[in-house]
Amino acid sequence: MNTRSSTPQDLFILSKEQLIDELIKSRAEAMFYYDFVEASLNLIWQCDLEGRYVYLNAAWEQAFGYKVEEMLGRKFSDFQRPEMAVRCEQEFARLIGGEAVKDFEAVHIGKAGNAIHLVCYARFMTDESGNITGIQGTAYDISGRKKSEAELEAYRRHLELLVDHRTAELASVNSSLVLEKRSLELANRNLKQMQTYMIQTEKMASLGRLSAGIAHEINNPIGYISTNLSVLRRYTDTIDDMFRFYGQLESAVKACSLAEVCKPLGLVEDFRREVDLAGLFVDLRKLIEESSRGVAQVARIVADLRTFAREEKAAQESADIHALIDATLNITRSNLKYNVEVVKEYGDLPRILCHPRQVEQVFINLLLNAAQAVGEKGRVVIRTSCQKDDVLIEIEDDGSGIPEPDLQHIFEPFFTTREVGQGTGLGLAIVYNIIEKHAGRIMVHSTVGKGTVVTINLPVGGKIQ
Repeated sequence: MNTRSSTPQDLFILSKEQLIDELIKSRAEAMFYYDFVEASLNLIWQCDLEGRYVYLNAAWEQAFGYKVEEMLGRKFSDFQRPEMAVRCEQEFARLIGGEAVKDFEAVHIGKAGNAIHLVCYARFMTDESGNITGIQGTAYDISGRKKSEAELEAYRRHLELLVDHRTAELASVNSSLVLEKRSLELANRNLKQMQTYMIQTEKMASLGRLSAGIAHEINNPIGYISTNLSVLRRYTDTIDDMFRFYGQLESAVKACSLAEVCKPLGLVEDFRREVDLAGLFVDLRKLIEESSRGVAQVARIVADLRTFAREEKAAQESADIHALIDATLNITRSNLKYNVEVVKEYGDLPRILCHPRQVEQVFINLLLNAAQAVGEKGRVVIRTSCQKDDVLIEIEDDGSGIPEPDLQHIFEPFFTTREVGQGTGLGLAIVYNIIEKHAGRIMVHSTVGKGTVVTINLPVGGKIQ
């Protein structure tokens, strides 16, 4: 399409027909651009130097809700809030001064009172002489985007409120959990203290049950030590008499009086025949050896009792299971030796990490239970072996056995089949607690009338739960 405009000089030299043809072409060109502008979705406008609209395309009606005729002749500030009008007046002054405006965001008010957000591009218009005659520009409506942004912002704030609310809830829950954790830690410490107290109490109860037998075990060696000391006292008197006679003989020899020598010498010979000095010295050696054995036995019992009764160290120690069993048997010997034949079937065991006093407590409780189960006469077999990373200890008795209904409750605190006053009901509960604390296992198999087998597994590495 030829877009060249006709100048007055051109029109002057054109013929009438050519002039009509040129005017038709110019009108067609103008209509084309007019239709293009009117059909544009962008808001296209022109205003005079006072800011009054002189041209608005059809897009303004759709955006503002006014008829174009209602807006023409009115200033742009008539459709703005005061603070916005001030900003637009400033930009308008720049345009009149010959500057261009780009990406200027202005807020207008529609007929329904709704906010219309426009991004504007504008520049000045001039006449043929270059004088500024007005302003023209285009704008596109971003109200939908602004609405979405506002909705997103509202949603974001709503989410922030929800997050703040949830955070406050979580903080409250966390505070409650912290308090609950502290409470649980305190309860756990109290529980551990109670467990330690119960174990120590059970130790004392075990010592109470063992006390009569221990007293008997100590009284026996003390009895014959006392007897031996009486005999030694008499022997000492005899030896003292003998040395007195030898003293008289020594004095007579020094005086060189034969009659005086013969008299004490006869007394010495009579004394030797009467006393049997050779037999006396044999008896002396036997009495001393027997007394030494008795003192050693008492010392072992007292040492084992002191070891058993003392407070357990917090840290685990390396221990020999067989030595712990033997020490336990030494303490419980008086409760076992008259009615129980103890058979030891020891395997090869490594040393293990454990709390030795607690493990001894386990053996004492189980051996005392076995002694009670066998009654007047019976047999207890203690077997040990090693399986991978565990040591196994079996204590088997041929006693009366445990009925199936009772077997399900034997590890419950205060459960006992003994008569009132004969037991605390804590023995096996403490055994179970100690084995569990050592990350071990305890199993009981029992048949009424045939006996009971208790099997204990303890980790060599001394794991603690």
